[in-house]
Amino acid sequence: MASIKQIREQYPQYSDMSDEDLARALHSRFYSDMDFGKFSQQIGLTPKMAPAGTDVVETLPDGSRIVRSKETGQETLLGRGGAYATTDPARIAEARASGAAGEAAKKGFAQDIIAQTGEAAARGASALKGVPFIGSYIDDIIGATAGPQAAQATRAAQEAREIVAPGTVALSRAGTAVATAPAMIAAAPQALVTPLGSSFAGRLAAGTALGTAGGAIEGGIYGSGEGSTREERKASAESGALTGALFGGALGALGPAVGGAIGAMRGSRIAAPAQATARQLGVKEGALDLLSAAAGMDAPVAAENMARAGRYASLGQMGPATQNLLDLAASSTSPGAAIARQNIDEVAEAAGRQFADLMDNTLGGPQAAAQLQDLLMESSAPARKAAYDAAYGLPVNYASAAGRKLEELLGRLDSDILNRAARLMRIEGQPSRQIMAELDEAGNVLGYTRKPDVRQIDYITRALRDVSPTAAPEEKNVMRGLASDIRSALDDLVPEYRQARDIAGDVISLRDAIDFGTDLLNPKTTRYDVSKTVKGMSASELSAVKQGLRAQLDEVMANTKAALSDPNQDAREMVKPLKDMLSRAGRQKLEIILGDQSKEFLRQLDEVYSAASMRASVAQNSKTQIRKMAQDVAMDRIRPTLGQSIAERGGVVPAMAERLQSMMSTAPTRQQAFEELMGEIALPLTRQGDLQTLQRQIGQLQRSAPQLQRAQSVYEAGKRGGTYGAIGLTPAMQSLLGQR
Repeated sequence: MASIKQIREQYPQYSDMSDEDLARALHSRFYSDMDFGKFSQQIGLTPKMAPAGTDVVETLPDGSRIVRSKETGQETLLGRGGAYATTDPARIAEARASGAAGEAAKKGFAQDIIAQTGEAAARGASALKGVPFIGSYIDDIIGATAGPQAAQATRAAQEAREIVAPGTVALSRAGTAVATAPAMIAAAPQALVTPLGSSFAGRLAAGTALGTAGGAIEGGIYGSGEGSTREERKASAESGALTGALFGGALGALGPAVGGAIGAMRGSRIAAPAQATARQLGVKEGALDLLSAAAGMDAPVAAENMARAGRYASLGQMGPATQNLLDLAASSTSPGAAIARQNIDEVAEAAGRQFADLMDNTLGGPQAAAQLQDLLMESSAPARKAAYDAAYGLPVNYASAAGRKLEELLGRLDSDILNRAARLMRIEGQPSRQIMAELDEAGNVLGYTRKPDVRQIDYITRALRDVSPTAAPEEKNVMRGLASDIRSALDDLVPEYRQARDIAGDVISLRDAIDFGTDLLNPKTTRYDVSKTVKGMSASELSAVKQGLRAQLDEVMANTKAALSDPNQDAREMVKPLKDMLSRAGRQKLEIILGDQSKEFLRQLDEVYSAASMRASVAQNSKTQIRKMAQDVAMDRIRPTLGQSIAERGGVVPAMAERLQSMMSTAPTRQQAFEELMGEIALPLTRQGDLQTLQRQIGQLQRSAPQLQRAQSVYEAGKRGGTYGAIGLTPAMQSLLGQR
């Protein structure tokens, strides 16, 4: 190997270079695999002498040296050519590790710059460079407001931080990018950040597209702010756009998947109670959603309706919304709907039996009024005659307070009533003296020359109640009311008279009572009319009122049991009288005539009405609905000919493609999906249970819809957040990987 002297003689053109520079040039080009120190010895390069009072400890590959003071032992790093010198042990160690003084020098200079700028200011200026889009323009922005020296100081501080702590710089700039990403997304036009649909595929496509485009735009704008020349800025912009597009596209596809997975996990925890309810009811999420929505609408009346349904309670009786849903579900042609209709029929049949028994036990059998009168007259004739004969023979004490009250009531009569009473007595062959009364010119009673006895008073009350059917209602009420008051007063004076009336009652009273019972539920018959008429009635008369009501109900419904349980009978014909009986006015009328029996009677009537109304609501439009569903099923199964498909689709290729897709598809038709959903819904709506269980299920259903909605919202928010997060993370990832 030639010496340095020989090399200079052979290449005089390098005379302007020092021996060390020439040796380093030769070493880097031809002998880079050899240690520079060894190379220097072989070519005869004499190392530069150390400063006075020091010894050379180590010569580094870049020509820099580490010397040690002979007096103090302190080491000093000397850069090649005296460009740099430091006694900092940390810098000397860095130089030894790297084999060069350059990095140590750079860090030293950088620390000096940071010390002059201030640690906090330097960190802030460095972190601001992570702002998306404009981070590379921070120095220019500061320069435009505070002057060129401020811009130069900002750039120096940023570069110094990059030298001193590159890892911390990357993290701080990534954090700045993440922190400012929401504002960046919010400031962007909504059309650019709105995901393409809410499906997972739509979110994935949106994230990929927006991430790629957004990353490229941001990277290009950011990169154009780097460099000092136009060429450098252009190259940096192109590099930034490419890097941004790659990161943005990758993160944009990953973001919705990660966000959706997180949202799905959170949503599943939120929806867990609703899913448990679905399993308990035997339905899927779609059916649960419908049931829950209906339960929510019926919430204000559900508890009351379930209590009224009693033994026949089911979820389908919560209220109008649930009943409408049941009507639709039970009218479908699914197997589940068929089972539900069977459940409804069984409940209706049981309610029909209960109603018939309730009517018979409380109001009596459904006998005609005339037949009832005949039976009562025949069976009670001997007892009635004996009781009345005994009462007729007793005196009336007109001197008592009750007697004076009776005399005052008898003073309200006119001659027509007295004549009618005498006529009734003659027709029935009742022996009695003539009623002796003093009358005015108008025929009104002024007084009695001989006070009426019990027999005469009894026939007077019959005459009062025997009012013409064509008489005005007001006249009927007044006459019957006066008769009741007279009988009540006579009852107090002659208790045997009350006993006689209780045993049988007369034909007119029974007929009137039966007629009154027939009109009991008529809106024209007021609650006051009922209270006034029933007051003072005997037990047989009150029984006749009940029989009249029973006969009217039987007449309206024709056959109570069949109306509920026979599919050929319209259950709606029973609901109308039941509804009248259970109205507020109807309830109060029944309470008046039934007394202590009314509470249990009305409770059972509520149960029967619940079953009847369910049957009626389901049957109301069932035939029309089933015909429409049968038509839809038929249309689903009718396949057009190939020629028809070609004509409809406008060509052979689309027609064949549709035919192939139809043959290969295993998805159910819309009609099949609807039938399956209705079958799921119908069963829990008609499944009977105890009130406690049903109330718990109602509460669970009412909570399910908000739970499902919140779970879906969390899932959608996860996908949406993943999409936006991916866009915002692109600049942060570039910072972490040292791209800015």
